[in-house]
Amino acid sequence: MDILKSKLKELSGGKILDVATQGGSFVDDMKSAFKDYDKAIGIDISDKKFDEGRQKFAGEPVEFIVMDGCNLTFDDESFDTVSISNGMHHMPDIGKAFAEMYRVLKPGGLFIIYEVCSGDLTEKQKSDELRHHFKVKVDRAKGESHNYTLEKQEILNYADNLGLASYEHFDFHCTECDPEEQDKIAEREKDIDDMLDSIKDYPEYEVLKIEAKQIKQRFRDIGYECATNLIVIGRK
Repeated sequence: MDILKSKLKELSGGKILDVATQGGSFVDDMKSAFKDYDKAIGIDISDKKFDEGRQKFAGEPVEFIVMDGCNLTFDDESFDTVSISNGMHHMPDIGKAFAEMYRVLKPGGLFIIYEVCSGDLTEKQKSDELRHHFKVKVDRAKGESHNYTLEKQEILNYADNLGLASYEHFDFHCTECDPEEQDKIAEREKDIDDMLDSIKDYPEYEVLKIEAKQIKQRFRDIGYECATNLIVIGRK
């Protein structure tokens, strides 16, 4: 990710905490962006993607721990870098999670946010937003914590409330998804089908089946492009 690399390439990540890590994909991004790092710990409320992460980082100083991001068990000021990537909208209490991340961050340490945004999207990007909001409904049907995406200013308001000494922010536009590439459209349609299939025995299935059909038709008629992400890099 070019923005992260340009901002972090001369810095050491030190001891890194990645919250809502899933399989550690953002840990991988930071490893590539920082000059070096000592250790990375990824935490998540569920371990369902930990095996994938442990295979990816086999032999490297990367650890995965099941832990609630709103109730971290680490000591105060014990990390040089804390991060969260597309995890804000999964938090039942974003303010509490951010306060915990701030608590365990050393003075002068880096606080990094990478989060998908709603609002000011192109028509093709709105297809991505609808796909995500469909996943929110599927996850909620299964009893999982998942919220709709935040507006850019809402994310920045949370950053403001942290009391960081300084921070800067950047918009990131993914260029990997060509809206006109049919293979990509087919991938997204399969993603919708897989999500729907995961709740085939739930009462919400029939209603979401209709919505799934509408979203897939939109992919074909309008196209698909990843929604804008916001990157925040601050210091405590």
